[in-house]
Amino acid sequence: MTRRIMLTADAVGGVWRQCLELAAGLTARGGPVLLAVMGPHPSREQFEEVSALSGCEVAVTDLPLDWTADSPEMLRHASMRLAGLAGAWRADSIQLHAPALAGMGGAAGGQARAGGVRGVRVDSRFRGNDEGGARDDGGTPGEGGTPGGGGSPGGGGTAGEGGLRDDGGLLSVRSWPAPVVAMAHSCVGTWWRAVRGGDLPPDLAWRAEMTRCGLLNADVVAAPSQSFADELVAFYRLKRPVHVIPNGAQPIGMPRTPMPHALTAGRLWDAGKNIATLDEAAALCGVPVRAAGSVHGPNGASIVARHLRLLGNLGPAALACEYAHAAVFVSVARYEPFGLAVLEAAQAGCALLLSDIPTYRELWSGAAGFVDPSDPAAVAAMLRDMIADPASCARRGELARRRALCFTADAMAAATWALHRDLVAAPAMAAE
Repeated sequence: MTRRIMLTADAVGGVWRQCLELAAGLTARGGPVLLAVMGPHPSREQFEEVSALSGCEVAVTDLPLDWTADSPEMLRHASMRLAGLAGAWRADSIQLHAPALAGMGGAAGGQARAGGVRGVRVDSRFRGNDEGGARDDGGTPGEGGTPGGGGSPGGGGTAGEGGLRDDGGLLSVRSWPAPVVAMAHSCVGTWWRAVRGGDLPPDLAWRAEMTRCGLLNADVVAAPSQSFADELVAFYRLKRPVHVIPNGAQPIGMPRTPMPHALTAGRLWDAGKNIATLDEAAALCGVPVRAAGSVHGPNGASIVARHLRLLGNLGPAALACEYAHAAVFVSVARYEPFGLAVLEAAQAGCALLLSDIPTYRELWSGAAGFVDPSDPAAVAAMLRDMIADPASCARRGELARRRALCFTADAMAAATWALHRDLVAAPAMAAE
């Protein structure tokens, strides 16, 4: 049975990779999929990745992310615009990558779809073209998009990536036109508790409240690990179940040629990644530590690393080369709902050195070394000892590779497809 699923995503970190893997798996099961990209525009390379997916359209919305929006009103407006896009595209179900987006109003539960989507005004300029993909170009200037937004050439993507276009800013509704899955990849409340502690500052308090509203309002809530699901339930005092669908990835399969150095990867600018501790450990251990990812975030956050070998943002092929050459992959994150980079490194056969936090213990116990993320000397000692013993590193890497077999892209897609299938079927059964 064909099901039209709209996924929201951003191009900033691991969510992009997870959403591409998911979109590929869903379209293979009878999509199509509309990928609605929020925040900064995807790079040209990212556009090329998504354009290679059969049955997947992309809409660059220029809407702010939940953690870059300037106010609750701006975030509610983003939700209404997304709801309008979903209705005009005739989505059967919607998956939001940030629960805060789900809190604007009651989900329609699929009831409006039989006779059209109520409240959606479709301008005659909202049209398709022959080039595939989609764009939502009606974002209001200043809503957290990148300079040169609005979908014009030079605004961050390639000209003519089009498909659906919203040029008049007319597609805003006040309730979701189809059932909603809120997939929590992270949230500011649990991030703050793990990284900073204490009371939330006002700028994060309203975001956490909107996240709680979204968690209550969505038809289904899901998370990529049981540990993170438990954190959500505890922090937001939820009385509803949180489904667990682990992230998955398709191994690239590059030949392994390990060298005596370590690698980390991800959003280096994010304080939750604890790069300052790893930088200090790199100064102590005498082992080269390479770091892939940006040191500047779209929210203005940044880090300075004096002892890591900074590689910048890498595309999938270049990053796969780094995994293939690293003897050890290290993450000393204080906050990690899943850790897609760890999975990719494990698939490549890297030995794993991870911070001793609940998520990593849940996913990688017996297949990784664990260390106190607040102790740079301990991190340095373990890195030095692991790399000094190549045979042990190889054994550890094989344990990690075998554990990674539990987290496949196909399993993630199958579980997500089943969740959406049951969600869409529920209101139809209730109406009979």
